[in-house]
Amino acid sequence: VVDKGVYDAVAVCSGAHQAINTPRIAGLDTFAGRVVHSSAYKNSAEFAGKDCVCVGLGESGADIVREVSDVAKSTVLAMRSYPYLIPRLVRPFHENPLGCSSDAYTSHLRHDLLTVPMCHYRRFKHILNRIMCTLAALLYALLPFLGRGRCPAAKDAFNQDNERGYIDKNTLHTPLAAKLIYSFCNLSGQQERGHKFACKNVTFVENILQGKIVTNASGIRCVERDSVVFNDGSRARCECLVLCTGYRDEFPFLKGNIGSSAVPLAVPEGNVRRLFKHVFHPEIGESMAWIGFVRPSTGGIPACAEMAARYFALLQAGRRQLPADVAAITRRECELDTRFFKLSPDVKTLVGYKDWMDSVAELVGCEVRLWRYMLQPKLFVRLCLGSLLPSQYRLDGPCSLPVLAKATILAVPVAATPPQTLGEAHRSWLRHLRLRTFWPGDE
Repeated sequence: VVDKGVYDAVAVCSGAHQAINTPRIAGLDTFAGRVVHSSAYKNSAEFAGKDCVCVGLGESGADIVREVSDVAKSTVLAMRSYPYLIPRLVRPFHENPLGCSSDAYTSHLRHDLLTVPMCHYRRFKHILNRIMCTLAALLYALLPFLGRGRCPAAKDAFNQDNERGYIDKNTLHTPLAAKLIYSFCNLSGQQERGHKFACKNVTFVENILQGKIVTNASGIRCVERDSVVFNDGSRARCECLVLCTGYRDEFPFLKGNIGSSAVPLAVPEGNVRRLFKHVFHPEIGESMAWIGFVRPSTGGIPACAEMAARYFALLQAGRRQLPADVAAITRRECELDTRFFKLSPDVKTLVGYKDWMDSVAELVGCEVRLWRYMLQPKLFVRLCLGSLLPSQYRLDGPCSLPVLAKATILAVPVAATPPQTLGEAHRSWLRHLRLRTFWPGDE
């Protein structure tokens, strides 16, 4: 059924995981085995006893290569480069015997003390947040109960005993596992050469240690009838090729031009970074929004989609307006994101979660002003040191739900220990004063 109509506004919510991305691999058409994209993967049964090559390592790829390697005759994990790995449960060797969940590294403290804002016009707020987070770290050190939950959980999110020391599903914290994860992170180049998409799944690590998975990060040169040839000259026998290679941003239903102009009704250059906040076409304005095409390197797509939807709704209600210099802002932020995530050039949806959420929250009018909550110490400590829950953007502003938002935030304990938070604050100020005297730079 085709329904035609004239509408005041349109929201494109078709999702960023629709059109599969099949890489161009020489000789793929001559391959005699089975080729499966991760979107068609159901379970590992069809790969039992076969020689398999899994290409790519995002979150889905990590799960699939683990499951396939449990039943396959042989499994090779093929990558073009090493990914930056983040265990879902981080367990350092010191200070805290049970470690802390990885949300300890996605807090206001971590972001505002250790990073420079990508939107440099927000410098004053960045410095103010630095001061607030330092005060919260001191308060947490003096009164640690402010950040604790009612009692430690006996089970983790995968219903595993917390005391066993798991860092992911079926993945125990061992010196070898930690060493392998850190090796992947170091080889990813993120520390020296730029940022990239982070894989928040390390369930496959144990199978590498057990010899079930062989890794090759040189890239694929070509595919032959029954084997895969890599750029380093090595070869792997292959009966099944599993492509965990993601998706392309495509909108085949958008046709024609914008009004009477010659500008196509499409995402400019097929790059959602050419949209204001990945949402609004600079030449269309507020009457059309692409919602769901923001993929934070750490964080969730739904939280970003909700924030974009809030802004879109306010625009349609006439309660907000797009910035007058929307085209210039879009160009500047596109350049910043492209440079910042230069190690993942093909993933155009990537953004920094906190920076993007804060910038759109400012447009919505629901930005988190940490200083407002200093007289509510439990909430203040959790806002500064706890996980960046999207509920914090419901504390204030239009369509706020302060009572429910506060209850949600208080229900989640601070993952890091007082010594860890104080250490972060101390090291970051020393580094900041040494490198930039006081103000963040424009690197």
